[in-house]
Amino acid sequence: MAEVKNGKQNYSRVLVQVKGGNVGSGDLRDFRGTIEREKALGGIFITLHSATKPMLKEAVEAGTFTYALTNQKYPTIQIITVEDLLRGVRPNLPNVVGYAKAAAASKYVSERQTLL
Repeated sequence: MAEVKNGKQNYSRVLVQVKGGNVGSGDLRDFRGTIEREKALGGIFITLHSATKPMLKEAVEAGTFTYALTNQKYPTIQIITVEDLLRGVRPNLPNVVGYAKAAAASKYVSERQTLL
């Protein structure tokens, strides 16, 4: 994801971890540590089984991140099951493609007006 801060384009990332079998809150704590170490905005934790209460608590305690371009907040860790993905559930992330298209269109209009 690209964000513009102080006139500079900064790239950030969201990590994805896929786990099968028995997962627990310890897996979320480890993932949270990886997100912090890698200086990522957040992470998507994909699992075969539904999250337990301790896992959900760990995800909530991880907090949120704010996307600078829109000033909108997103969960730092999102837990999504494989079943959710198959039903069409997608992570709650900024739509950077839409912003990039709007910026490109805006630049095109500005350049065209300059030529006229």
